[in-house]
Amino acid sequence: MDYYFKRAIKLYIEEDEVLCSFRLSDVAIVTKIFTVAEFQYIIDHWVLGVSGFETEHSGRIWWEYRDCGPRPQCEPMEFVAVNIQGFGFRLSIDDMADAVNQFDRQLNKIT
Repeated sequence: MDYYFKRAIKLYIEEDEVLCSFRLSDVAIVTKIFTVAEFQYIIDHWVLGVSGFETEHSGRIWWEYRDCGPRPQCEPMEFVAVNIQGFGFRLSIDDMADAVNQFDRQLNKIT
């Protein structure tokens, strides 16, 4: 049985909600909930930045592309920074592309 978490982010669409699970380790995740409309907004705007976006279940969030690393070095690097309810996540661009694909595939099955 393979019960380890492999993806950095995994989405499940149930009715009008997106359960968004962020991988902490092979055996631990944090799940946040968004409406489908909220997650569609995130998908549509993450490159330019979703800053202080108020969500129904997860409060204010920040979800944005960044092109330099953490302070104080701020070295050039590309990643997606996500901050939700005191949690900070860093996703690779490939991880974000995977999340977009998961969302699109699941949404197309529903509609």
